[in-house]
Amino acid sequence: MLSGEVRRPVSGVTTLRSHIDHVVVTAPSLEIGVEYVRDALGVTPETGGEHPRMGTHNCLLRLGDLSTVWIGYARVTNYLDG
Repeated sequence: MLSGEVRRPVSGVTTLRSHIDHVVVTAPSLEIGVEYVRDALGVTPETGGEHPRMGTHNCLLRLGDLSTVWIGYARVTNYLDG
């Protein structure tokens, strides 16, 4: 997802400054996703939120002031069980 900030220089020309807001990593399990990110980046993500109604939970890793890596897992069986 790209976020931007519009700047209007004195000349009247509009420029757009973009940055990556977040990167999403999906995996067969949260543990596998965390291990993948830890192996790739050398840093262990922190426990995020769990959303029982949606059947999801996640871990998060901040990348500076503007970006976040989200490792998400959805327990699909929750949807099938009704």
